[in-house]
Amino acid sequence: MKADPKRKTSSIIGFFKKALQAKKIKTIDSSRGGPHLRFEYNGNVQDLLNSITPCKLIESKVSISGSYETKEIVLTKKISSIPDTDKFDSIKLVVANSSKGILKTKQLTPEQFNIVGKKITKATYVQEVTKKVKEKKLPSNVEAVLLSMLESSKTNSNKITEEVKTLTDTDVNIIAKDFGEIVSANWFMNNYTKTVDRIEFPTISNLKLVDFFAYKSNNAKIAVSAKSGSGAPPSIDSVAEVLQNIKYNNQKNQKSKQAIIQISENSVVEGIIQASKTLETKGYLWIKKNMMGGRDFTAVDCEKVMQSFNNFQSAQNYLKPYYDFISRSSSNMIAERIFATGAKRYGMIISPMGYSLVDEMNTNESYLSVLNDAAQSLQVTQVYIKVYKSSSRMEFEVKGFSDSSFKFFYNANAGNPSLKKISFVLDKKG
Repeated sequence: MKADPKRKTSSIIGFFKKALQAKKIKTIDSSRGGPHLRFEYNGNVQDLLNSITPCKLIESKVSISGSYETKEIVLTKKISSIPDTDKFDSIKLVVANSSKGILKTKQLTPEQFNIVGKKITKATYVQEVTKKVKEKKLPSNVEAVLLSMLESSKTNSNKITEEVKTLTDTDVNIIAKDFGEIVSANWFMNNYTKTVDRIEFPTISNLKLVDFFAYKSNNAKIAVSAKSGSGAPPSIDSVAEVLQNIKYNNQKNQKSKQAIIQISENSVVEGIIQASKTLETKGYLWIKKNMMGGRDFTAVDCEKVMQSFNNFQSAQNYLKPYYDFISRSSSNMIAERIFATGAKRYGMIISPMGYSLVDEMNTNESYLSVLNDAAQSLQVTQVYIKVYKSSSRMEFEVKGFSDSSFKFFYNANAGNPSLKKISFVLDKKG
């Protein structure tokens, strides 16, 4: 009988968690991003994992944490206590390094280097940005990394100075995300589309989807979205705007359109509830029937129910049938924190509902077709930059919205369900 992949993944994660806990290393339960291993550690992670079982760490193609790097643990030998494991089985890993680094978010954006709102030519780009970087008087290792990225993005060597290894993962992530826009523009101009001879970063920093414009010699303009790693998800608002002018005859497509617009036009939490109601999702219908006596509800109604519990464990026990039904949940760690800090409790209902909503939308071809019809009509080119600290290099990948496939995305836990709206991301399988 073929092994169940989900059960195998769960068994491997459990194996590592037990071994780490025996070493007095704190493991963290997290429902974000699907099943994965997460723990706090500041030492050599590869050596630590090899002390448990032979394996290797590789870069992950997906990111499941907004703060820490995602990697994959690949077994190099089967685990004897788990009979159905094989060499090359893998699980996702997030190591919560407590070091916060020396850089601040948005410290290295085009705005901070004062290069927005003007066209910079290919001939002067490196020189001008180099001058701006040196004027900042950044720590020497940070400056060295930025300048090496700038130079190698021009020649497409993609090498970064070894000094990148002296930076924390947090700092490397900030560099990739913020300075990555500047580096991506240089790479795009010199290597991907050589007919481009000028770059302009728009003065409106939150311009929907667009991070910079690339101008060809004939003045044709290309709108470009630059993202680090798998990329921060684009705003659903741009898709909703397109859908406002489209009418579908198919009822499922029309409902999907309505749900996307509701997500865009409402607050995060209200958008989840309204869209779930429109699509009659499992989560919404369960709460309506079993918790609200058959009537529609709001976040306020959910909060009233949750306020009736004296401790997090009784609340978790009450919600377990709901969690089991939708295959999504709030972790005990987060639930305990909510009760301890006096935070709003409705997130224990709404956050899992949001994830369940996305699960259902991503497994329904009608819902996905509406998203992709709208997203693919957007005339934007995407550049993805990945920075690999361990090997001192970076990579670039280009895709146009018109030839890409997308899926819905949500990433907020029960403690802060309104962190970010449901959005959409590139479907790597598409």
